[in-house]
Amino acid sequence: MGNTLCICDKNSNINGRNLISKNSDVLLNELQPDNNNNLAKIPAQNVVYKKNHESDTNSNNNHNNENEENENKNNEEENNEENNENEEESQKNSKNEDEEEEKEEKDEKEEKDDIENDEIKEESEQAENMSNNNEEKSNKKNTNDEIIKKFDEFILQNAKYMTETDYNNSTKTEIFEIEQKLEPINKDNEKISNLIDKYNNFDRPPLLFNNTNFIYKGMWNVSAQKEGFGTLIDKDGNKYIGGWKEDKICGYGRLISKDGDYYEGEWKNGIIEGNGKFYSNSEKYTYTGNFKNFKFHGKGKIVYENNMVYEGNFENGYKMGEGKLTFEDGSYYEGTFKLNNYSEGKFKWKDGRHYSGKFDKNNNIDGEGKFTWDKNIYYKGEYKNNMRNGKGVYHFGEKNKLDGNWKNNLPHGEGVLFCENKKTEGEFRYGKLIKGYNADEEISSPKKKRKSKKNTDDDNNQKHKHHKHSHGHKSSDKKVKKKDDKNKSKGNESSGANKKPVEIDCIPGICVKKMK
Repeated sequence: MGNTLCICDKNSNINGRNLISKNSDVLLNELQPDNNNNLAKIPAQNVVYKKNHESDTNSNNNHNNENEENENKNNEEENNEENNENEEESQKNSKNEDEEEEKEEKDEKEEKDDIENDEIKEESEQAENMSNNNEEKSNKKNTNDEIIKKFDEFILQNAKYMTETDYNNSTKTEIFEIEQKLEPINKDNEKISNLIDKYNNFDRPPLLFNNTNFIYKGMWNVSAQKEGFGTLIDKDGNKYIGGWKEDKICGYGRLISKDGDYYEGEWKNGIIEGNGKFYSNSEKYTYTGNFKNFKFHGKGKIVYENNMVYEGNFENGYKMGEGKLTFEDGSYYEGTFKLNNYSEGKFKWKDGRHYSGKFDKNNNIDGEGKFTWDKNIYYKGEYKNNMRNGKGVYHFGEKNKLDGNWKNNLPHGEGVLFCENKKTEGEFRYGKLIKGYNADEEISSPKKKRKSKKNTDDDNNQKHKHHKHSHGHKSSDKKVKKKDDKNKSKGNESSGANKKPVEIDCIPGICVKKMK
């Protein structure tokens, strides 16, 4: 056969492209009409091809159209299913939203109803309470009126009412003058107002009691007991103003004695207990701090009229434990106290001298301690009755010291002297080296003139007098015996090993009066 046609390729596209070969273009051209509108003659096999080709083309087109229709149908079904699902979900969501809105509306309504019911209930209760209170007040008023009437009948058997003028004149002038210097006390004080029961306590005019001659003006309870806020003046003129509970001083109040002493602060069942302030007119000091059973107890501070101050711990009225006592000239003791006296601590004078160590019960230096005059001049060792007694080392320079036994402030017994890089061992007797290096000479003091005995004694007496306690106790210092003074020589002011230590001043025996 001349021009062979290509049969449709199984792998060709369904849109009909590439169904014929390139040679088929010639055949298609031969099918065009000529000038006479007649078809050109073509071989018979080509006509068959044309018919077959047209049939195949139509078949393919139909097949393609069916595929497209099926695809479109499938797509449409899928879209319909998807739309149905979306619609169902949308309807479900819409339904849920409607249910939530309905629930919220229901909750809001219930809450609103609850609030309204609560308000109605509260108003009803308030009205009922108000009615009950009014009724109760009315009943209480009637009851109190009856109680007061019975109280007057009872109390007037043993007392009589006073006029305000007579009551005001009953306060002694001394006490009145103290009151004018202090802040007033009234029933608005929190510790007093807590004691007042406005339904069971009532005020009565001032009463003078026949059997005890005391005067009371203030509040009472239904049992005819002093309770709430009131003022009592006893037969001696002592005056109390403050809180009461069942006939006992309680809460907060002020007591002023006829002697000018006064206490203001907390009370418990008729006893001074808690925080308060006490002023002693006789001893001229003010204590501020804690109390227990009428005594200073716990942390507190005493300020004396001469500006001496103690601040620290107290126990049963005594200075006890850690504390600091400062004198008017700036000298002070700081450390442990026992029954008002020094026990162990540091005493420092205004001129810079200081002692750290132990004391006896009379405030004398006693036991182990260190007394310092200057940076390189100090004694460290044993003391007895304010003087160096026992083992000790006296330093008088960076490298100079005397290590040995002491008696009444003087080297006495075996000792070792280190002076200007020289060491001397020997025996001392009342400050004099009797065996060893320079046995015939007394060690003299460096760069300081020796005072005469009279001047030294005068200076010591003056210092003791200056540091007496304000309460007037005498010093307990003791002087070196005259026999010891006779053993002293004038000494030698030469340099070298024969140097006498600077004389040691004894600490004054400062006594602190016990406060009970």
